[in-house]
Amino acid sequence: MNFKNAAVSLILGLALSYSFIWIVGIGAGAVTPDALAGYTYFALNVYPNILIIILSSVFSVGIVAALHKAAALKAVRSTSLALAPIFAYLVYLLFTVPAAIPSIGVAAVPAIAAVIYISFLKERV
Repeated sequence: MNFKNAAVSLILGLALSYSFIWIVGIGAGAVTPDALAGYTYFALNVYPNILIIILSSVFSVGIVAALHKAAALKAVRSTSLALAPIFAYLVYLLFTVPAAIPSIGVAAVPAIAAVIYISFLKERV
């Protein structure tokens, strides 16, 4: 593995880690549609998480595709370097702000799945 591939993988992980805060903020501050106003539990607990999952999935696939084109790589070469900042951030939150783990975890799961899927897709080709 050369330096360029390692740097791109690390930048991908850092960008995804940073995006979790932004995505959770958007999901938590989203306006609930009027059709869901009668369903209090769904509107307060489920709807923001669905929005976070969708935004995280779209952003993760988008940033992986952008790095794919910008760096002329077929996919992320080093899965561990891409996932290290994500897991480091989750461990940091676990010890400093444990209450943030559920909401950040909802955003982290699609990002981790996207990175792993793209790396395994590259290995199969």
